[in-house]
Amino acid sequence: MSGGTVGSSGAQAVEAVASTSRIFFVAVGAVLLPKFLALSGVPTYLGELVGTWALDRLSLIIAASLIYLVLGMFLDPLGLLLITLPFLLPMFEALDLDLIWFGVLIVIVLEMALISPPVGINVFVVKGIAPGVPLNSIFRGIWPFWFAMMVCVLMILLVPAIALLLPNSMFG
Repeated sequence: MSGGTVGSSGAQAVEAVASTSRIFFVAVGAVLLPKFLALSGVPTYLGELVGTWALDRLSLIIAASLIYLVLGMFLDPLGLLLITLPFLLPMFEALDLDLIWFGVLIVIVLEMALISPPVGINVFVVKGIAPGVPLNSIFRGIWPFWFAMMVCVLMILLVPAIALLLPNSMFG
């Protein structure tokens, strides 16, 4: 490499450094956000707020699922979890919900969001793997999977033991 041109390996290195720095930026923000929230007393306030609203468990679960479904269509799942969990966990703890069960539920909802239009990040991953297939065909093809995941969400809501079967067998 001479003449100041950057070869393909140099460009890949620059891209890797840029990607890594973005990930570290999100990670630093995710570490600082809960600390600032704890200092401000927001989690305690949110936990008390749930008690005063007298929300039932199902209403809060549906609201959280809809938040994750809508925001997950546009945002990175890891960043979304890191931003929202400091707000939602105190509310779920105030209602004495099993956090492992909630985690399983939210992972499925986030996967639904990742294949949902308008963005559908995972749909674009499939498009990259199969460049000859039109994007609208891929979006049409995801709906059976989306509805299957919706059935899984409903099953987990109706029979919570389904989501806890494996963790309980490991730790029980």
